[in-house]
Amino acid sequence: MSDNTQELPGSALRWFECNGIYIAIDRTASSALPALGVVADKEAVVMDLIDAVLLDEQDPLLRFLDDWCSTAFDWRPWRATVSDEATEQGSEEAQEPQDMVAPVPLHELRGYPRLTGTLISLQGPSRKLLLAIDAESLSMMPEIPEAWQSLVKFQSHLMPYRLQLQQMQLNTEEVEKLEPGALVLLPQSFESDWSIRMEASLAGSILETHCKLHAFLDTTNSRFKLLPGAGPEPNGDAQSLTAGTDTESEFQSITVELEDSVPINELYTRSVWQSQLNLVLPLAQEFLGSRVVIRTDGVTEHGVTKNLPGTLMQVGIGYGVLLEQGAALAVE
Repeated sequence: MSDNTQELPGSALRWFECNGIYIAIDRTASSALPALGVVADKEAVVMDLIDAVLLDEQDPLLRFLDDWCSTAFDWRPWRATVSDEATEQGSEEAQEPQDMVAPVPLHELRGYPRLTGTLISLQGPSRKLLLAIDAESLSMMPEIPEAWQSLVKFQSHLMPYRLQLQQMQLNTEEVEKLEPGALVLLPQSFESDWSIRMEASLAGSILETHCKLHAFLDTTNSRFKLLPGAGPEPNGDAQSLTAGTDTESEFQSITVELEDSVPINELYTRSVWQSQLNLVLPLAQEFLGSRVVIRTDGVTEHGVTKNLPGTLMQVGIGYGVLLEQGAALAVE
């Protein structure tokens, strides 16, 4: 892991808000707060001073954020409101994270927005500023201004992952049968637990060294359970579509994956794993009928790699991919 941001407890954060954008500062990383000499049970009396110190320490990153968003932010302390159920019990606001008796993992903070990125200083004292910007707004953010590129790094915690349903080894004859209109069975889908692999679409994943994760697919509820660590290797890498094939034939690898990537917030995933829990996440759409792509890693007779689009359909207790009729082959 290239960054330890994902290891901070949610109860260490102090939150601020302006114009619907939220930032969070890790109090435990402050070098100035200990110099104030304020005891914990007296902090509420001087919280304005504490906030001023925290914001002042992050001033370079805050000035960058002003430039990046073309807005002069006026950050104000913010605390979450609780759910309707908690309000009925007589509480109007969520408990401030730093007021909680025991450290609270980030994923258990109630009522607080999801942090989607971190600003990291590249020069001078170590500084980190966590941001909560919705995914749509984040995708529309401009490039980091040139004057800041050597000073500040932005690390997004929303990482798109390709969901790989099956990997198989096919001989030349089998590869040639991968044409529009063909039905390709997925052997792993007939097993009691459908073990799949997920691979980061972009560089920079903080979850795994090789950016590959493992999960179990729940087709009934169109969701998957993401497993911590390496997880089990999916069975099927050496499977063939046709029985009794010539063992002397040259084999090619194919990968069957969902066409659309699945976004994963790696910051909260790591927090869940540190609590020794598994994370259950929904797919972007209903599993049955989802569009998929079959990718061949080998080289075809034309010297290009084939990518065949198809649709998931149920075949008995398992699934198969119906390759699109009349679809042109995509090549890389």
